Amino acid sequence: AYEVASIGDIKKVKHDQPIYVAGFPLNNSQNLRYEPGEVVANAEVGIDQGYQLLYDNKTESGMSGGVLLNADGELIGLHGRGERDEQASSGRAVIKKTGVNQGVPITYYNLFDSGAPVVVAQTTTTTYDDYIAQARASIATKGTKTGRAQSVIRLADQAIMLEALSDAFLMRAMGRFAQKDYQAATVDFTKAIEINPWNYNAYVKRGLSKDKLGDHQGAIVDYSKAIQLDFLDPHAYRNRRASKSYLGDYQGAISDANRVILLNPDNAKDYNSRGVLKMQSKDYQGAIVDFNKAIQINPQHAKSYYYSNRGAGKMGVNDLQGACADWRMSSSLGDKNAEVMLREHCQ
Repeated sequence: AYEVASIGDIKKVKHDQPIYVAGFPLNNSQNLRYEPGEVVANAEVGIDQGYQLLYDNKTESGMSGGVLLNADGELIGLHGRGERDEQASSGRAVIKKTGVNQGVPITYYNLFDSGAPVVVAQTTTTTYDDYIAQARASIATKGTKTGRAQSVIRLADQAIMLEALSDAFLMRAMGRFAQKDYQAATVDFTKAIEINPWNYNAYVKRGLSKDKLGDHQGAIVDYSKAIQLDFLDPHAYRNRRASKSYLGDYQGAISDANRVILLNPDNAKDYNSRGVLKMQSKDYQGAIVDFNKAIQINPQHAKSYYYSNRGAGKMGVNDLQGACADWRMSSSLGDKNAEVMLREHCQ
């Protein structure tokens, strides 16, 4: 029996106030996920698709459409989407959350339900919240890889001029990271951390910048700090795994890979990554087990490199016939490297 929530006053929602999101994630759709967080911005200016509410709650795919509640349990909006940043060190780290979500204020639904025209209250950007929401929308709708990075930086600059808050520096750093200005991005991530030392995402992203600058040991320090703040999120473990691998610490990287799989046991890419690390440690049999698992999890869409990597593992245990079979499969999926291995080792 669910209690019907009352509608709250969106105009009273302010930066840093508590906000709660609830929904059913795809990876566990039978259980309601309920996460606390804080308001990042409540814009009045019109934002694409109505995403004027920003908040830092942890969210997962599938929770879109879930409720946003204030501290009194009143309905103030609907969860729209969580931001994902595809920038990754070395290409081996997978997609990470920035922690800034977008939601639609309940006022839009109130207007729709009343039959009144659905219009925004304001069309001119004037407040910190307005600039931050526009910067976030620019990242979400266009992507910082498609020439919008400068727009994100400009909007973040305007926000910082009004209020020098952690999330504004985080937004500007993301724009600079997208421009591959990793030194400047690191400076802004550091500023975000100085203002808010509990900003998990700033540590993760500063670690990525340091990786790009070749400071893998410094990156490990940042990922370790992020893990202290949230030891149940696999993203920092994934990145630290990659940094340790750069430094040749394969056993340390495998330890992080073990933790990732413990937290997220159904991701084929994670098994493949651990398999590669085991190959580097010359544990070919263990690597084959991981590649088998990756293919088992995703047999219909198994990437060619899963088979190619397994072929290399079989070569390591002197199973040439099995290696050639895997390279043929990988080659059929378009892997040029597998074709080279076939020419060199298989008749």
